[in-house]
Amino acid sequence: MEHLIEVDSPELACFHEGGHADLALGLGVQVIESELHRGTPRSGGRMRAFGTPEDRNRVGLGGYAAEFYLHKMGRLVKPGGGRLTDKEFMDSAMNNAADDKVSYFGCDFVQQSGLWPGGLDREFMSHGATISNSFMRFQVVESIADALLIKDRLNAQEILASTGLGTPLQYCKKSLLVRVIPLGTTIPPFYGLRCVGQATPE
Repeated sequence: MEHLIEVDSPELACFHEGGHADLALGLGVQVIESELHRGTPRSGGRMRAFGTPEDRNRVGLGGYAAEFYLHKMGRLVKPGGGRLTDKEFMDSAMNNAADDKVSYFGCDFVQQSGLWPGGLDREFMSHGATISNSFMRFQVVESIADALLIKDRLNAQEILASTGLGTPLQYCKKSLLVRVIPLGTTIPPFYGLRCVGQATPE
């Protein structure tokens, strides 16, 4: 799939879910399945995995990280062609990451305006970019995305087979000797308390 990819396309949805799957496998998280939901005007998907709340926090960054890579490489374009501006990319990617932000922060912080607090969006994007630049194996992401585009649904065995990296333990070892995500990418503990209480993050 090494070609230009349009926003909202099935190809982008597969790449997004491939990012989640690659990050999960690299962290030793048990992947269950990936799905592509084809739609008009926008396709989406889902990657299911079994892990701890901290695992969900980290794996939630994978989809944005994959899209960030595509944009950085100039491969993400508007429908019909045309390079995305940085602003257009951020708007599209953060729309695609709506559920992922909930996984990352442990709560839905959407405001009455329909938007999240800007500080939380910036944190999510910053940590997603760190994952993209330092921890993801994009050849593997691409392989998972190609397989998902063909079948629309992959189980755990099919996801792993598409990577060509063997068993989950072997994959984890080959992924930078078990990727160690910096502490700065871990969800701050007070977010869960704010979700329960009345305070709103700035």
